[in-house]
Amino acid sequence: MSGSKRVEWIDVAKGVGIVLVSFGHLRNGDGESVWLPALDAPIDAIYLFHMPLFFLLGGLTFSRRGGFKAFLVRKAKTLLVPYYVFSLYFLAKPFAILLIPSMRAAFQTSHDYGIAHQFLDVLVMGNGLWFLMAFFVGECLMYGLTSLTDNGRVLAAIGMASVILSTFVSSQTGWPTLPFQIVAGVKAAGYMCVGYVLKEGAVDVFLEAERKDLVVFSPEERKRAVELYLTTSMTTTEVVEHLGYPTRQCLERRLAKDPRYAGRMRIPIIPPGNQAEGDRTGIGRHAAEASRPAAQRGRRAPLGQGTSFVK
Repeated sequence: MSGSKRVEWIDVAKGVGIVLVSFGHLRNGDGESVWLPALDAPIDAIYLFHMPLFFLLGGLTFSRRGGFKAFLVRKAKTLLVPYYVFSLYFLAKPFAILLIPSMRAAFQTSHDYGIAHQFLDVLVMGNGLWFLMAFFVGECLMYGLTSLTDNGRVLAAIGMASVILSTFVSSQTGWPTLPFQIVAGVKAAGYMCVGYVLKEGAVDVFLEAERKDLVVFSPEERKRAVELYLTTSMTTTEVVEHLGYPTRQCLERRLAKDPRYAGRMRIPIIPPGNQAEGDRTGIGRHAAEASRPAAQRGRRAPLGQGTSFVK
């Protein structure tokens, strides 16, 4: 991936999750361990957390970059297309049984492999590789939620409520089943909300950990730094030096998310190759000037008077 750096421990966690999912699918279509009954207990334990783990990691890596149209196209390519391609396996079974009826006994399951039922089940209900469909629904819900609010407490509360509500709905017998794994998608979005909130805190802690004193600053202090940058002509480096917090990288992340500034930034404030130079190169500062009122452009506040501009 050009221009981005993968987080190794997230990739490792996803790899562990894939292994656990594969292990959990040593059962037949009815969830019975007819081939390896001794694995029932460990498989039950794995089912307690392996899918929530995937969705939580999805929240850690969630991004709305590129706008909704680009986001939707990207997620359709990476989730919907694989879902329908690999779900052809589920459609192959009814054709095989239709041609060779004796094969039904080999599957050792009472599942309805009628062609009409299987097509509806896979193409509309999303019961093929269901987690891909649920992931797609969850990602779309996450886009809407994070567009409405960036408040970590609100998102965490919505996430927990979504998990509880979807668990309740899915446990009800006799209720109509919604198509496209909508209920599972709501649960996925709930776990993703939690992962997203954890990411927001964890990334700032990681960026601030480069400070030798390892002090983690409060949201109010980070907001104060953003306000000082946006209401004066200080560079990010000058703001950090003046306030003593946060780190420059953390401030740049906060600026990139601020609606007064983020809409004009499609690349990092300081490209990775120039980070050693900081704001001394002028990169980012010229781009930032376009988002400032005309009366403020080019104005430089003395370091001792910078806080007079903070609301």
